[in-house]
Amino acid sequence: MALTRLFFSFKYKVKIEYIGEKPKKDTHYLVVSNHRSMNDPPIIASFIDMPMAFIAKKELFSNLFSAFVISLHSAILIDRENTKKSTFDMTKKALKTKRFGKAWNSSIFIEGTRSKDPNFMGQPNNGAIFIARINKVPILPVGITYTDNKEIIIRVGEAFDVDRSQELDEAAWDCLERISKLCDHGMPLRS
Repeated sequence: MALTRLFFSFKYKVKIEYIGEKPKKDTHYLVVSNHRSMNDPPIIASFIDMPMAFIAKKELFSNLFSAFVISLHSAILIDRENTKKSTFDMTKKALKTKRFGKAWNSSIFIEGTRSKDPNFMGQPNNGAIFIARINKVPILPVGITYTDNKEIIIRVGEAFDVDRSQELDEAAWDCLERISKLCDHGMPLRS
């Protein structure tokens, strides 16, 4: 990760800001962020000082180079068309692991894919809420902003527990709104 961090530091001015309490090293989190670029996973993994496994769609593994790069960042492969219990078992295992005294975490994008408009979030996907609920882990919201002057701003919000009484859709919209405030992107219309 140090090499990746060095690479992005040469290419961009990267700032990380913690809003509220910093994440605890011994707590497992589901890191949930917006998704603007293919650079997001290595940037999150390199600049947020937490070991994590990314949940990645299987289509990204069809290209040998991208499969190699993604594998370097401890990816958990997911087939979005045919989600299996094994996917959730791998996520659960990652969220229960400790490495060098630090809790291992998983990361997923709330939109499920890159947003098409650079100023607006896409529709939320329920997967992050479902994973946080079944694993009983707090969500750590992260907003990533790319500016016109080669600057990347990463804002890490305060961790929160998913309201178990809330419908999945409603909880996903609440999470999206938290992330939207962190990255200063507009909210999409509710469908």
